[in-house]
Amino acid sequence: MEAINAGGAIQPAEGRFSYEGSPMSLDMLVMMLEMETVSLLDQQIATRLEEIDRRNKLVAKVNEGMAHAKRARTDAKGKDGDNAKQRNSEWDSFVAGLRDDPELRSLADKLHSGNITEAQWEENITHLENWISGQNNISQQSMLKLQTLMTNRGHAFNLATNTLSKSSETKRTILSKM
Repeated sequence: MEAINAGGAIQPAEGRFSYEGSPMSLDMLVMMLEMETVSLLDQQIATRLEEIDRRNKLVAKVNEGMAHAKRARTDAKGKDGDNAKQRNSEWDSFVAGLRDDPELRSLADKLHSGNITEAQWEENITHLENWISGQNNISQQSMLKLQTLMTNRGHAFNLATNTLSKSSETKRTILSKM
């Protein structure tokens, strides 16, 4: 009787298993597979953390634009012509920077630039608030997924540790009865 995993690398022989040509006991094989699971979960956690970090940087960038838009709206309300022209120039540069980022291009396409009226500043602020709110929702979902991955990693690590402990305990019990 021959047991073969999907890749054909695990083979039983005389009460022991061989993995890629190296003999090992069943408990060591199970522990090795659980540690492999832990390693895969570590990779997924790292990827999720990078995604969260990337999203946080995008939100920070858009938050800076939000602060700028709110100051510019205040200038437009106060009819401060010189300050408004400077803000429009800075705003145009900000929007151009958003267009250069593929993830922010669709947001940039919704924003007014050039000579902007008070109503258009309000629209810009609304678009930015909506985008930030959407990203915050996505971030919350990402954090929940990250928490699930961390929990699964803990369970896999505990299973590997428990397997090793039970194997050691069984061997000690057998030796003490000899």
